[in-house]
Amino acid sequence: MFQVASAQPHNFAPGPAQQQQHQVPAKSLPRRLARPEFKQPNQKIIAAVNPELANVPIEYIRRGLADMGAE
Repeated sequence: MFQVASAQPHNFAPGPAQQQQHQVPAKSLPRRLARPEFKQPNQKIIAAVNPELANVPIEYIRRGLADMGAE
């Protein structure tokens, strides 16, 4: 766990224009986000990023990335 030092208070009283700048409007956010639709990776884009993977099956690449992420 870490601690963050609090900001030092300002030694001036803000005027009306400065008070309005610091007011943040309330936001309404959803509790959960919808899962995006799954899209299969484009083999041409993979080949453009790494030509060595041009003829490698996408499932093999996906498993390899999953293994790397687990490390």
